[in-house]
Amino acid sequence: MKTKSIISILCIALAACFFHACDDVPAPYEIPQAGNTSIYGTGTQEDPYSIRGAALNQNGGLAWVKAYIVGYIPLSTGDDGPSYTISDIVFSTDGAAASNIAIASAPNETNINNCMAVQLPSGDVRSALNLADHPENIGKEVMLYGTMERYYGGSGVKGVTAAILDGQEIGTMPEEPGEAIFSADFSSSLSGFTSVATSGSLSWYNDYSSAMVTGFQDFNGDGQKENQAGVTYLVSPSIDLSQITEAYISINMAINYERADINTNNAVLISKNYTGDANSATWTQLTYNADGLNSSFTFREKEMNIPAEFMGGNVTIALRHTCTDSQSSTWEVKSLQVVEGVAGEEPEVPVPTPDETLSVAEAIALYDANNAQPNVRVKGFIVGYIDGKSIEDGATFGNSGNVSNTNLMIADDANETDYTKCLAIQLPAGNVRDALSLQQHPENLGKEVSLLGSLEKYFGTYGLKSISEYALDGEETPDEPGEEATFTKVTNVTDGTYIIAVQTGGAYKVAKNVEASYNYGYLYVSDATATGNTITLNPEGMTFTLTSTAEGYTIQDESGRYLYMEGTFNNWNLSNNPSSGQYYTIDRNADGNFRIANATTGKWMQFDEEYNSFGSYSDERGIMPFLYKKN
Repeated sequence: MKTKSIISILCIALAACFFHACDDVPAPYEIPQAGNTSIYGTGTQEDPYSIRGAALNQNGGLAWVKAYIVGYIPLSTGDDGPSYTISDIVFSTDGAAASNIAIASAPNETNINNCMAVQLPSGDVRSALNLADHPENIGKEVMLYGTMERYYGGSGVKGVTAAILDGQEIGTMPEEPGEAIFSADFSSSLSGFTSVATSGSLSWYNDYSSAMVTGFQDFNGDGQKENQAGVTYLVSPSIDLSQITEAYISINMAINYERADINTNNAVLISKNYTGDANSATWTQLTYNADGLNSSFTFREKEMNIPAEFMGGNVTIALRHTCTDSQSSTWEVKSLQVVEGVAGEEPEVPVPTPDETLSVAEAIALYDANNAQPNVRVKGFIVGYIDGKSIEDGATFGNSGNVSNTNLMIADDANETDYTKCLAIQLPAGNVRDALSLQQHPENLGKEVSLLGSLEKYFGTYGLKSISEYALDGEETPDEPGEEATFTKVTNVTDGTYIIAVQTGGAYKVAKNVEASYNYGYLYVSDATATGNTITLNPEGMTFTLTSTAEGYTIQDESGRYLYMEGTFNNWNLSNNPSSGQYYTIDRNADGNFRIANATTGKWMQFDEEYNSFGSYSDERGIMPFLYKKN
């Protein structure tokens, strides 16, 4: 039972880092004893994470890791070929990939459960560390500075910008922060902080390896979550700033589902006169930059300078969560530090207007992985496409092979063959895809194209998505809105095209297809309006084909991929040719919605209001959908 408990705790920790709504993320690493920092480190250059420590801090934050180079992971070959994961580590240098290495806590390690994948971006770090050019590196100890995030299906280190090998510094060494005056780690406890409710009965508690609070829970035990109003503080111990002249607060946190002002309802406060009564203390609110928060459970490091009037004495810090009986955010905090010095100022980046046209190089320079930038116009030459899960693994220059119908790569040079100088372009279904796709139009290779879209992360790199305007080879070809279609609620299922919808909070939400660049995921939603038993909308990206077979119903998205289930995951896999797990029973309930259950796993489709998406679960935790068939 002890071993099972350890594994369960770690599954929760890793799930919170990557797929917050997913309950079953593989977790091969052992949880160290609470408080024993010596075996997993703190992530600084002086005290780098061990493999265990890095696995427990997969939060997207920058940190140092110290381990041994033991091998590499082969590159994936696309949808029709092998798709490699951390479990496919090659513990040698034969045929080594240049873009990654595998590291472990011992130089002769061959147990994949004790290993981690490392992404080597092109540049000095890759040139010095990769095993393809430097087979002599295998077995050497290395220190790496990068982001702690999932890679090749397991815990990983990505975007490595600095390394230390054989005593030599490689890449751009980070500036070390000032000394931490106070530090709290909430991975296994509230770390000396106290939960205080001044209104309502909510509490801060420990879950998902974080201190967290939410007013959206199953409070009455009926199996359905509901909102509850409350004002709840997480109050620090007294912090001594008597010998300090400048300091700032650094918080690693995630906030989601906030519908009002994020800083007000998820406030960071400081006081000089807190004595145990949060209502009588004088609090000053410190404002943080909310960019990157409130769109997912992605953790962000946020810094706030402490005003000068708080220096020279003792202070108390509090995190105040405010919610109502109609709406609540979920706030999770992994760590909090008070650091001597001044917080780094984020440079202002000029945002272009749709009238300005950027080169690919200018767009890459403007790109911010944490923040999507809409209405960016970029001009470049079509040089290829991406066949795989990332541009690093799947960049294909030319128009031959397994040509994608859903994406392009563009560059400033029509003859470019370096993917780091390319912008990944998403081709939404409709006129944009029909006009630009290399699969449909191989003659587009080398042509100049101008695109208006959202500059954001795509295929793991800088990309342009949601294209709304384009001009190909100097000829303007304005996009046209998609045609609306009407769907009618059904009481029995026959073969045809459907939308999957629920009614919640007085609104209708319609399931969307999983993005074409992913082969797994939950079904996120778009809002819709119903008139009686019909819903009329532009259904692009929201329809599913239901087909009855002898084994049960199949469900396919607009690109023909089957939704299938395997293992213990609560989301769907997608493939044009699944070997199993693609059959469903579809039974109508008394209230008119449908129980869509996977014949292999027994899990049934439900809309989870907290995560605003459809998953497939083995217990009751959401709303079963209505089915609307296309007229």
